[in-house]
Amino acid sequence: MSIAQFHFRRSVQLSPENGDSFIFLGRQLHLMKAPQDLQSGGDAVSVRIGEELTTTTTTTTTTTTTTTTTTTTTTTAAAAAATPPPPAVAAPPAPPPTPPSPPPPPPPAAATTTMPGGIEVASLVLDALSFLLGLGGWFWQYRQLAAAQRARDNAEDARKGAEKEAGKQRAAAAEKEKEREAAVKEREAAVKERERAEAGVAEKERERAAAVAEKERLRAEVDRLRNVLASVASTAADAVASAL
Repeated sequence: MSIAQFHFRRSVQLSPENGDSFIFLGRQLHLMKAPQDLQSGGDAVSVRIGEELTTTTTTTTTTTTTTTTTTTTTTTAAAAAATPPPPAVAAPPAPPPTPPSPPPPPPPAAATTTMPGGIEVASLVLDALSFLLGLGGWFWQYRQLAAAQRARDNAEDARKGAEKEAGKQRAAAAEKEKEREAAVKEREAAVKERERAEAGVAEKERERAAAVAEKERLRAEVDRLRNVLASVASTAADAVASAL
């Protein structure tokens, strides 16, 4: 809705014979002459808006005044006998009939304005109403645009908030993944350490067993050498004893 949609003709030229009209807010306002006022010679203008009819009537009445003069004569009896009778005085003519007065105008349905100044006042009032309605339409459009802009801003803020929250969730998931990988590495290191410890213990056991076996072998070798030496000494002693 904008001011361009309000059509109003500010200067209205009255044409009492054929009528005149103008358009305001899509409704036609008719200015027309009343038939009874045309017959009585009055000056009347009717303003019709939709189905409502408001009539302003100015009636011109002509009044005829008739003045009658009467003369009275007084005489004595002798003079009356000597004096001839006066001529008969003709009766004054009857006054012409008064034309019937026009019927009274119907009571106005609303406050009327005298033409043509009233048309100018109504024009200014309608101009003001048109301007106010146009201003209201502009303000309504501005509010609609502001509400749409606020809705877009709220949607953008919600989208940014959702993206930020999703980023936080991804960062938390990555942190949890790092913690899980660190825990797995720690478990693997512990297993390897345990395996190394177990391997060290087994190696020590093998070394100890090898040392014990070597010691037994050396003892057996010493015993064998001792037996050989004892046998050689016994043989030598027997040989010496025989030689003597």
